[in-house]
Parts: sequence; structure tokens; C-alpha cells
Amino acid sequence: MPRPRKAARITETDDTSPIQVGAKLKHTRLLLGMTLKQVAEASQCSESLLSKIENGHAYPSLQTLYRIAVSLGTNVAALLASGGDPSAIVFYPEERLATGIDVDGIRLERLFPYKDGNLLESTIHMVAPGAGIEPISHQGEELGYVLEGEIALTVDGKTYQVPAGASFHFRSEQAHSFRNTTQHPAKILWVSTPPTF
Repeated sequence: MPRPRKAARITETDDTSPIQVGAKLKHTRLLLGMTLKQVAEASQCSESLLSKIENGHAYPSLQTLYRIAVSLGTNVAALLASGGDPSAIVFYPEERLATGIDVDGIRLERLFPYKDGNLLESTIHMVAPGAGIEPISHQGEELGYVLEGEIALTVDGKTYQVPAGASFHFRSEQAHSFRNTTQHPAKILWVSTPPTF
């Protein structure tokens, strides 16, 4: 089944629009004194694509955004931090929806706003049929619980079918990826430390 290539669907009220994301990327790159070429090479994308992203003319896939964030010494959560009071204790559904991103058939809704110093990151992953991410690895630990649907989770080269009601846990240093191989949407509660997405 071919992987869907959906355009990013972003709400007008948050800081995850292509222009805002591009501006944050460019600002971070310039603060680090890095050239477009250096970041493009480190993130395995072309200089022209990176330039389009920085200028708000293109929105990267989640995988590309992850690689760019890593090359800049940060994470996707920090780049897309928006909305909500990080000192609040309770967060309501409408706040979660306002801080979500939707790229390549995967919607990530943050359960609480990102704040520097957070040890945990928690999101609800909404994964369309056929959507997923390619293998990544990084420091940390991950825990998930499939609320609806089913995903194929691959950790360290071994693939597991994870249906609704099942949970998973692994060290993030192991290469990991997931894909919804069914015809139905999947919904996963995903917790990781340190924040990655």
C-alpha cells in the first residue's frame, strides 16, 4: 500500500504554521552560527528544500523535521512549542487540539504544552491508514498504549503487531519506527523522555 502524502493541516491560531516553523528553524540555525549547507547535510535534505522550509514555502515531513531539529541540537517539541499555560495543572481537549500538528497522515496532539526543562513528553498520535515514520533512534525511553486501531511497531529490527488495549515500552536508543498497516485509523497515547516530538 503506498504511503499517503498529505499536506500539513495546521490551525490558524498556533505557532506551527509553515511560516512560524520556518522562522524558528532559521532563528535557531543563525543563533548556532550554522550555514544552510551544514544543516542540510546534517539533516540529509537539500539546501533548496531547507531554504523553502525556512522561508515558509514548504512544510517538512515529520521525519525531516525531526532530522533538522536533531542537527540543530534541539527537538521537535521545542520547535513547535505553542499555546497553553505551561504552569497550568489541567489541560482541556480544545487546548490539546490547538497545539497539534498534522503531517503525512500523522496528527500529534500534545497532552500538555512543551516547556524547557520538561522531562516527559506526552502526545496522542492519530495515525491514518498507511501512515508511519521511518526508523529513528535517540536517547531516552518510550511508553505507548494503543487506544484505537492497530499499528506495526518495529524496535531493533523486530516488528510487533500492537492492537487496541496493548501497550509497549522500549529504550529509544534502539532504532524504532511504526506504521498503520490497516485500513482503519489508529490512536495511541505516547509518552517519552526526554521530549522528542
